[in-house]
Amino acid sequence: MDKQRMRKALVVALAGATLGIVSPLTQAQTIDEAITETMETNPLVLFDATRRLTDEQQVKIAKSGYYPKADLLLGYGYEWTDNAGTAPDSEDMNRREATLSASQMLYDGYATKSRVDAAESTASSSALALLATSEDTALSVTRVYLDVLRYQQLLDLTNENLEAHRDTYNSIKRRFDSGFGSESDLQQAEARLALASSNKVVADGNLWEAEINFERVVGHPPEDLQMPTDKCCTYLPSTPEDAVAIALTEHPALLAAIARHESALAQENVARSAFHPTLHLELSASSNHGVDASDFREDEALAMLRARYNAYNGGADSARVKQLEHLSKAQRASAIAVQRELKANARSSWNKLNNIYQQQEQLERHSLSADETRKAYWRQFEIGQRTLLDLLDSENEYFTARSDEINGMFDEWYARYRLLAHVGKLMEAMEVSPDFEKVSLAAAQ
Repeated sequence: MDKQRMRKALVVALAGATLGIVSPLTQAQTIDEAITETMETNPLVLFDATRRLTDEQQVKIAKSGYYPKADLLLGYGYEWTDNAGTAPDSEDMNRREATLSASQMLYDGYATKSRVDAAESTASSSALALLATSEDTALSVTRVYLDVLRYQQLLDLTNENLEAHRDTYNSIKRRFDSGFGSESDLQQAEARLALASSNKVVADGNLWEAEINFERVVGHPPEDLQMPTDKCCTYLPSTPEDAVAIALTEHPALLAAIARHESALAQENVARSAFHPTLHLELSASSNHGVDASDFREDEALAMLRARYNAYNGGADSARVKQLEHLSKAQRASAIAVQRELKANARSSWNKLNNIYQQQEQLERHSLSADETRKAYWRQFEIGQRTLLDLLDSENEYFTARSDEINGMFDEWYARYRLLAHVGKLMEAMEVSPDFEKVSLAAAQ
């Protein structure tokens, strides 16, 4: 029963958190506003923000090794003693203990320093991983944001195409009813109208899916989205070599991988410290009564320098060093893999954007020509110089060309954002500066 209540409480808490995140907006939203909002509510970002807080606390834990340790021991009880000192009888009495001790590490083979180095590198890695996740999340926002705009425009185009085919069909139907049109023309017009209606169903479905994906990433349904501005263009690298150089020096994913390798190296030094002696300054003061059948108070104060050295522990220290050496090599290999991936992504994204630039100009020209041809064919059709098939084909050609132009335009926008994300500059280019301290605190609550 208790487990059931706990499960219900967890479900209610998660539902409340979800409802708080997905409250719909009622005003226009720009793409950078959508990114900013997502940074403060997206579960992946919140997860990394919480992990950063955890690793920052680990730094404080590691630094505590530099500070003295103090312990207070108090005891009261009963003691019964039977030994040579109490012979021939035994002694029993109340026993009281009070001890205050303090210890300060003076030397530990640099174990504490290495723990701090490892913790700081891990915390740095977590902070950089948060930035890398933010870049990826921001790119996801741009994708779903642009897809909603894309399919909205494609739906508008599909509606225009459907209306044009409906007008054509009505015109052919009037001709046929008046005895001037052929039945084959009417059937052709009717078939194309059915195809245009089918295209609208597909366009409606595509927009619906885009809106679902938007809500999944951003946290609420899209509401009055605005076309993006070109303010990010100044951050685009001009050559593939520039893209690679920026990615390999500034992308947080690579910097995070390097920090993880540095943490592993520091952990190696922690393991090697086991081969060094430790030296502590230890102070203590005690006041006891009734210890070992002594019916009087004993006071004692100590100030000692104590060195300790573990001569043998079954080879565990050597194995630990080798284990962490392998770990640091694995982290180095991971950093190299991230470096290669970033290099390939930067080159590929730059090349794709450059190809889209060249292609988009031709798509716009094709769309303009198809529109002019469509209008010319309609005029010629009305005076009998074009067949119905010519007219319907020109309408379909324009629909296809205009669809390609719209897709090309949004592909170009997304290619820009993808290139910026792959060099680690998307957040900066979009002028989005989320308060990660606020995000971290919100995630911890």
